[in-house]
Amino acid sequence: MITINTTDIQDYNVDSGAIVVNRPAPKGPKSPRLRNYETALTNDDNSNQWAYATAGDADSFIQPALSTIRNRTRYIQRNSPLVNGIISTFAANVVGKGPRLQFIP
Repeated sequence: MITINTTDIQDYNVDSGAIVVNRPAPKGPKSPRLRNYETALTNDDNSNQWAYATAGDADSFIQPALSTIRNRTRYIQRNSPLVNGIISTFAANVVGKGPRLQFIP
């Protein structure tokens, strides 16, 4: 519901029922709003976070250390019940129990 003070009404059209409201413009300096992406900004707060961001693909970075990453992943899966549960849940939800035969009479 919109409320309008009677002092704000400038004109009223009886035929269409339109009300012309005269309200003052908001006060304050008008500055143009610039649109941008926050992830594109680099400042003192996030410069260290983006120091190693490059345009290379993931495979080129992983390939030299692939055996180390694979060994650490296997180790943590075998020795961490939490990670093992996460992997089991993911596999059950994605893969399921496999295809089943269904006989229709």
